[in-house]
Amino acid sequence: MTGELNKLKDTFSTVKDVLADAEEQETNIELSEWLGALEDVCYASDDILDEFDVFALQQQVNQGSMKRK
Repeated sequence: MTGELNKLKDTFSTVKDVLADAEEQETNIELSEWLGALEDVCYASDDILDEFDVFALQQQVNQGSMKRK
């Protein structure tokens, strides 16, 4: 799962970079609004990826605790 999560993070990072570049170059108001909405989705997705990271770390900690018992 960690490998898939890292691959998703890398892809998502590329999407955010492309989005930032498009926002800098865009002058069309409708497209700018759409890019803003897409940026909101990116922030929400980033939060979800962070939650997966936290969950994965919790799993590692819990497994380490179980091994010590």
